[in-house]
Amino acid sequence: MEAYNYTDIQCPPPESSEIELCRILYSEDYLTNMGYMRGIMSKNEYSERALALTEKIINVCAAHYTVWEYRYNIIKDGSNHNKIIKDELIWSENIILENPKNYQVWHYRQLLIIELVSKSSDDYNVEKEFELIDKSLIEDSKNYHSWTYRTWLTKHFKLYNDKNLSFINSLLKSDIRNNSAWNFRFFLLVNNPENYIEQDRKSIINGLVLQKELKFTENAIELAPQNQSSWNYLIGIYEKFNLDINNLKGLSLKYSNFEDDKISELEMQPIISSVHALELLARIYSSSKTTVDKAIRAYDLLATKYDPIRVNYWKYLSSSLNTT
Repeated sequence: MEAYNYTDIQCPPPESSEIELCRILYSEDYLTNMGYMRGIMSKNEYSERALALTEKIINVCAAHYTVWEYRYNIIKDGSNHNKIIKDELIWSENIILENPKNYQVWHYRQLLIIELVSKSSDDYNVEKEFELIDKSLIEDSKNYHSWTYRTWLTKHFKLYNDKNLSFINSLLKSDIRNNSAWNFRFFLLVNNPENYIEQDRKSIINGLVLQKELKFTENAIELAPQNQSSWNYLIGIYEKFNLDINNLKGLSLKYSNFEDDKISELEMQPIISSVHALELLARIYSSSKTTVDKAIRAYDLLATKYDPIRVNYWKYLSSSLNTT
C-alpha cells in the first residue's frame, strides 16, 4: 500500500461520554488513523489517500460500517469508473474470504455490483459472483450473509437456473439436514418463473415440477426421517400451492405406525421413527371430527414420550381440539 502524508489534516476529537464505564483500549495507530479519518470526512475528501486510509482502518476493524460507506462514496466519485469498481471487486473478494461472516463487506459488494451494472458500457457477468458465494458456503454451508447475498443476486438478476439448483443439490447431498439449503431451494421453487404454466388465464405451478420436488423430498425424508428441514419443506409446498395435506397421511404412517393394526404387539405402542411424521399425523387427524380422538392420542404421545421438551405446546394443541 502506498504511503501517504496526513499531517495537514486537523483531527477532530472523538465524541465520548463524560462517564466511560468500559473504555475500549484501541491501539495508538488505530486512534491516529481514525483521527485522520474524521478530519478527511469532515471536508468530504474523496482522494487516493482517503481510500488508502479506509483500507488501513478496515484491515483493523472490518465491521466499521461508517468507513465502508465512506469508501463506497470515494469509489463512486472516482474517475475511470468501471475499472475502479472492477479493481474494488477483486479487493473486496479477498476481504470476504478472510471475513466471510462480515455483513458490511457483503453489503458493500452488493452496492458495487449495482453501480457497475447500472453504468457499465461493457457487460459484467454477474453469474461470476456465484463462484465467490460457493467458496464461502463450501467453507461454512450455513453462513447467513452468504445466503442473503445469494438470494439478493438470484432475485435481482433473475438467475433461477440449473447451475444454481445444482449447487444446492450438492450441499444437500453433503448434509441433508442443511436447513439453509432447504430454504433456498424453496425460494428457487417458488420464484422461478419457468416453474409455472399459464392455465385459464392464471399462472399455476407446473405439475411435473411439483411432482419432481415432492419425490425429491420424500427420498430425502427416507434418508433421514428425523430431519425437520425436509418435513418443513414438504409441508411448505403443500401450503404454498394449496394441496390437500390429507394426502400425506400414508407417508406420515410410514414413519409413525399409528394405526391399530400396525401397533407393536410387544410394546403395545406405535413404532415411531419420526417425531415430525407423528406431529403431521396429529395435524391431519385434527382436521376431521371422526379422528379427533386419534389426534389427541398422537399429541399425548408427543408430550409424554417422543417430544416431552415441548410438553406444554402439545398439551395446548390437544386441549384446543373440539371433541364434541
